[in-house]
Order: sequence, then structure tokens, then C-alpha cells
Amino acid sequence: MFLWVLIAGRLGLPPTQAAGLGAATLAIPMFPYLAGSVNNDNLCYLGVAIFFYGFVSLPARVKIGAYVCALGMSVVLLTKATGAVFLLTFAGVWTVLASSDARALGKNRHVRIAATVTAIVCAAYFLPTWLAYHRLFPAPGTIYGGHVAPAEPTGFMTYVGAFSHLMLARLPAIMSANAFFPVPAGMIPLFYAMLGAPLLAWIAYRPFSPANPNRRMADAFMTALLVTLCVHLWVTWQGYLQTGLYAGLQPRYYAYALPGIFLFAFLDGCHTRLKRGLFLVFGTLALVFVAMVPPRAALAIVNQQRAAHAAHLGATNLYSAHPGWLPNAPTTAAGYLDHVRIENGRARLTGWAIDAIDKHPTRALWVSLRGRLIGTAQPMTTRPDVASALQSPQSLRSGFQITVSHVPADISACDVSVQAEQDNGTLATLPNSTCIRLRTKPPPAATTTDPPPR
Repeated sequence: MFLWVLIAGRLGLPPTQAAGLGAATLAIPMFPYLAGSVNNDNLCYLGVAIFFYGFVSLPARVKIGAYVCALGMSVVLLTKATGAVFLLTFAGVWTVLASSDARALGKNRHVRIAATVTAIVCAAYFLPTWLAYHRLFPAPGTIYGGHVAPAEPTGFMTYVGAFSHLMLARLPAIMSANAFFPVPAGMIPLFYAMLGAPLLAWIAYRPFSPANPNRRMADAFMTALLVTLCVHLWVTWQGYLQTGLYAGLQPRYYAYALPGIFLFAFLDGCHTRLKRGLFLVFGTLALVFVAMVPPRAALAIVNQQRAAHAAHLGATNLYSAHPGWLPNAPTTAAGYLDHVRIENGRARLTGWAIDAIDKHPTRALWVSLRGRLIGTAQPMTTRPDVASALQSPQSLRSGFQITVSHVPADISACDVSVQAEQDNGTLATLPNSTCIRLRTKPPPAATTTDPPPR
């Protein structure tokens, strides 16, 4: 993002406008969600930004710009196919649109050296794959080899419609191992309005913008993005014909282009009242979503980590005879410990827990064995039956599934207790349904044995 702010500054935008356009990318949920990780998506975003920073530096400093471009191009070619298609297409289209500038750069020794080094590095990386499989990338559908071709595949135009719908629907979402929706449902139209304002500005004013290097760069950028989208569509279509899956339809594959779209849409030299109004709409909505999305995306990460780790406790961790710093709640209407299953030294606990007053999921679950606390967990699973019975939609994610390891062999279901922490700072003990059933089960009928015959 910082590199795109520098790029905007080099292209002549005022510092505040450049910073605003760069920061607007944080309004797209996958950007802040991926910010704390290192993966091929983030490396592709970085590589594209490095490439364009070097590209806009070429007119002033050819030597440095050429090697920076080469670095960015190498990073992208080695990490993401969609980014590689985009940059290679951009370079080719720009060469056609600015042929005189391209010929001048081609005569520069540093440009030729940088291009040669990039080609050698990438060839060395892909050559073993080519020799082994006779292709640089897996054929469409081979990644999902366990699936078969659909008996009656949909037509190509129907697939295009599904492709477009899924890509647009996933833009305001976080798509990872789980799906999160940091943009409230009522604000989804405003989210699309924010994204549509720059595109509308570019479409409306592109025919009237003056012919200059910035316009040629913008034309090459948008054309390369369209070509990449078409290639992606064709590859996923071929994969669908092989497997029947709508796979690979992720908007994050194009997140590297969002800063450039925002930038080039308002960098055409046209300054009219409508253009300023569109920028005001874009800037205002971007400010709202930048303030909203990153915190909610961070919360999604925390919840995902809790779901992955907090539901696994160890019985060897004994913290206290009782969490005495929190008093017991007088209510028993805070949920149920529906089932306790103990086998092979592991206890599996399932149930649901809420705040008895506000009916939302409890803030924490306190798990104890024979009155001794072994850890806490959070309700993370959906319980539509609970939400329906309580007529409380906010209690939907009140379910829990907890695994306790290293359980002593003499522990029974009745030795397990779970308490739900309430908003008022008390602990409500959840009725243990398994234990209740065991205690109320009638004893087996006594059997009489006839005396042996004499």
C-alpha cells in the first residue's frame, strides 16, 4: 500500500489524495485479513507494487527503475499465475501503445541486463517442472482429481454468469478456511457503490482525457486486467468441464490491481464537477469502510484462532479448585451440556451456552473436572435449534464442541462440569444432560434363581 502511495505521488497526485487512494484498499476485507501473513497472495501484491514503482521511476532514473521492475516481475512470476499473466500482458500492451518509449528503453544496457536476469531466474525455476510434466502449470481440473466431469455441464454463458456472481458476492467477504462477513448486510450496496465510483469515473472520462504517458499506462493497465480476467475465466471453465466444480473463483486473485484501479480512474487530467463528486462519494465511503473493515477482519482472525485452538483442553492443566473469583449465578437458563462422551482418555463435550439475560452466546465457558478448573473455551458452532426455540437470532452461534485430552481413567460423565460466564460477572452451571440421564435411569430388575432340584 505504501508503494502505491509513492506511485501516485510520482504520477503527480497531491499527497493527501495519493494517501487516500492508497489507504482505500484497506476497505476491501481480504486486504487487512491477509496483512498479517506471508503467502503467495501477499507476495503477488507486493511484487506488482514493486514493479509499478520501478516502472514509474523509469523516466527519471532508468538504471534503478529497471532493476526494481525486474525484482517486482520476478516476485510475481514465481508466486501467482494471475499476477504473472497481468504483468506480462501489461508490458506487451504498453510496448504497443508507447512504442517509441519502449524502443528507447530497449536500447538501454541496464534494461537489457535486468530483463535477462529475470528471464534466467524464472526459467531456472520453471524448467524442472517443464521437463517433468511438459507444462508450466497444472492442467485445469488436475488439482481436484477425485471428481468426475459433469454429466450435463452448463453452457459457457451460464458459467460466465455464475463466475461473475460469485466473484462479486465474495468481494465484501473474507474467504479462507471459514467465511467471514465483516461488512454488515445493510451496507453491502454502499460497498459496491464505493467500488463502482472509480470505474464509472474512468468509463465516463476516458474518451476525453488528453493523450499522455499516464493515459497510455492506464490503458495498458485496464487492458491487461481484462485479458487476465478472460484467461482466468477460460481456465476455470476448462476445470469445471473436468470436475464439475466452480473452483478458483476468488476475488483475492485480483486484489493486486485494486490500488491501480483506484489510482488510474482519477488520473486522467479531467477535472469536472461530476468527477469531483464521484471522488467525494468514493472517498467518503472508503473512509467509512476503512474504519470498519480492518477491526472486524481482525476480530474474524481471533475468532478463527479460538475455534481452532480454544476447544482443545488438557486435563493435566489444573488451575484452581474452583474459579472462586467469579460468583455462581442463580440461574440455570444459560444453556445445556448436552452430551459427554469419554473414551480412550479423551472427553468430548457438546452443548450450548448463552447469557441468560441478553440471549447472545456466552463470553466464555469454564470447564472443570471434579470441581477443578482445567481451562476455558468459547462457543463457536451454530445452533439453529436453540435460536428457534429461544426466538433469539443472536443466539445462533451459541453451540460448543470441546475436546479434553489426558482424562484420568476413573473420570465419569458426572465428574465433568461446564459453566457459562455471564455478562454480569457470574458463572451459570450448565445442566449435564448425560449425568441426569444416568442418575434417572431405573436400575435393572432383580432376577430370581430357582433353587436346584433335590
